[in-house]
Amino acid sequence: MLAHLPEGREKAKRAFQRALAIDPLTVDAVLALADMHIAEGEYDKCIELLKRALQGSGHDFLHTKLGEVFCLNEDFSEALACFHTAISMNPGSAPAAAGLERLEKLLRGGGEGMEGQEEGGGEEEEEEEEEDVVEDDDMSNDLAY
Repeated sequence: MLAHLPEGREKAKRAFQRALAIDPLTVDAVLALADMHIAEGEYDKCIELLKRALQGSGHDFLHTKLGEVFCLNEDFSEALACFHTAISMNPGSAPAAAGLERLEKLLRGGGEGMEGQEEGGGEEEEEEEEEDVVEDDDMSNDLAY
């Protein structure tokens, strides 16, 4: 809860860092601290943290998280390697497969907004989205006082 309040972020960071000083393999602290670094745009710190954590443990989800951060940092070749490593460790990893799929679409020029969109379904979905926007506009007009 501390991490959600601006004044509590630094306290939360210090608490997670203390937990990691006691036990560097505390995965929950690694992930929480990584999320805080991501939220603050501190990708280099996050990458360093995750790489250190990976030295002590071989969790596929840490490779996936590192791949996500490399994507945010626009280091796509490293992201690709991380997603492939996670999938080789756990072929059933849905988050790693989803991350790899998003990255491949991005590299093919799919760009943003490609999450969850299936091949060949773009035009039909765009029409549905346009209809939703029209309906939303109508609703907001009805609600205006």
